[in-house]
Amino acid sequence: MNISSLTSYQSELLYSKNGSSQSKINQESAFSINKTIAPEKNGTLTQSGSSDVWKEISSKYNVQKATFEDIKEISLRLYEAGEISLLEHAILTFDHEKVANDIKHRARVPVSPNFSMYETSSNQYGERDWIAEFEARVKKDFKYGNLLGYQNNMKVLNILQRLNT
Repeated sequence: MNISSLTSYQSELLYSKNGSSQSKINQESAFSINKTIAPEKNGTLTQSGSSDVWKEISSKYNVQKATFEDIKEISLRLYEAGEISLLEHAILTFDHEKVANDIKHRARVPVSPNFSMYETSSNQYGERDWIAEFEARVKKDFKYGNLLGYQNNMKVLNILQRLNT
């Protein structure tokens, strides 16, 4: 089997959004980037306008003392602004309490009324330290060798830490 023949074939075969194959594509439009990237004060590159959304959200919310409703609002704002991926939005807005209640209700064996899928506790107002929550998830994923979960939860932890500054 000749690898170079496979490589040349694969480099010419491209796929469109609907999954159908195409043999040619306009090279200039395929690699155009519409968002402007500008250096911040510390020299890192960010999308223009991006820091405004982060500043606005971090001034309104404290991610170390937020309800799940707050986290859903934060996540939606960041996702709609194009600052986080759909996967990160899904991880942030996955309702662990609803799933735990469903497990308690549908389980064929008795489940403790204290059963929770969260790693940390919330206070009497439903507020939780989301940074501590995701730090605990990251540690648990690493401990059990869940490297994909570890990587995804690290991304979310970095988002929360950025909001906390």
